Amino acid sequence: MRARAIWSVHDVSAESFERARHLIAAIEAAGIAPLCILIVPHGAWTEGQRSTLRDWERAGHVLGLHGWSHRATPPQTLYHRAHAAILSRDTAEHLGLDARAVADLINRGVRWFADAGLAAPQLYVPPAWALGALRSESLPAPPFRWIETLTGI
Repeated sequence: MRARAIWSVHDVSAESFERARHLIAAIEAAGIAPLCILIVPHGAWTEGQRSTLRDWERAGHVLGLHGWSHRATPPQTLYHRAHAAILSRDTAEHLGLDARAVADLINRGVRWFADAGLAAPQLYVPPAWALGALRSESLPAPPFRWIETLTGI
């Protein structure tokens, strides 16, 4: 049996878009596809950037939702402080939120995909793989096919 790796490009935002576009083009030129491209919706996306996302989707890449802003509130709990110190710095945006706020953030991201003319994301990867107070079985609709956290997919 031949092993297959899944290549992913994380943290693709309006601000990081040009770097991500060059990286994705280089990976594609090396014959590696499809990719999993994790999108951070918050920011000033241009129509040209959204058009490129639609092109990537048509090319067969998986576009996943990756939080909303990729920025956390200041840590309030020991767990969040330890997580920030060891793994996430200020990126685990779910850890400072209650379950309802996490669900609202996810719904905002799903709406952003629709507004950008993209298919509903089938993959959700919370920033720093930390889902926070929301349990995966309580995620809002539409249901994701995959959720990737520190404990697995």
